[in-house]
Amino acid sequence: MGDLLSKPRMLFLDDEEWRHDFARKLYGRKYDLFQPHGLDQFRACLRRERFEVMSLDHDLGDDRAGTGMDAVNEICALPQDKRPSIVIVHSWNVPASMRMVTALTVAGFRVHRKPFSAKESA
Repeated sequence: MGDLLSKPRMLFLDDEEWRHDFARKLYGRKYDLFQPHGLDQFRACLRRERFEVMSLDHDLGDDRAGTGMDAVNEICALPQDKRPSIVIVHSWNVPASMRMVTALTVAGFRVHRKPFSAKESA
């Protein structure tokens, strides 16, 4: 019976704290929200949980440590039973986010590109 009361899990990958704050306000009531700030934390979450929804940024601070495209490659490699139902790309980086959307679409994911608006950053 506990499973009927649990919220779906959402993974929100971003390096900006203000976006994490906004995500908690926007998604916190609807989802059990996991909020990695970089790829190492993202990978740890993927090992432990299955997420129904994932929301990804591309630029995660230091590109040498990886980007949202690296996260996309790892999501695409997940076994079918660990794949999210929906992936949202919320990056402002248009060329990079379009590459992410294309890769996820080709891999068969349901994808939405929904960059943060300027008013959300205020």
